[in-house]
Amino acid sequence: MVDAYLLAYVQRAKNRLQILKLLESKEKTQAQLHKESGMYRTHVCRTLLELEEKNRLYKMYKTTGIGNKILNEIIIMSKITLFLVQHSSFSYIF
Repeated sequence: MVDAYLLAYVQRAKNRLQILKLLESKEKTQAQLHKESGMYRTHVCRTLLELEEKNRLYKMYKTTGIGNKILNEIIIMSKITLFLVQHSSFSYIF
């Protein structure tokens, strides 16, 4: 189970979640993340600084074990929410 604080921290900012999702498959440079995300370079840089460990010696980024766990928790929660909405007798407008 992922620390609830870390999970909430990632979910509070769509950029953090987007960067983690892009890094899930393989290591990428900041330029690759900028191109694939469509985010401004400054937003990518700020998001990476928020997520990265302070002692990084290179500029290739990838998710850590905790990053993968956070993504899995968010995916599970999204599937549960979708299931509940689909099987609810209430109508929702989003």
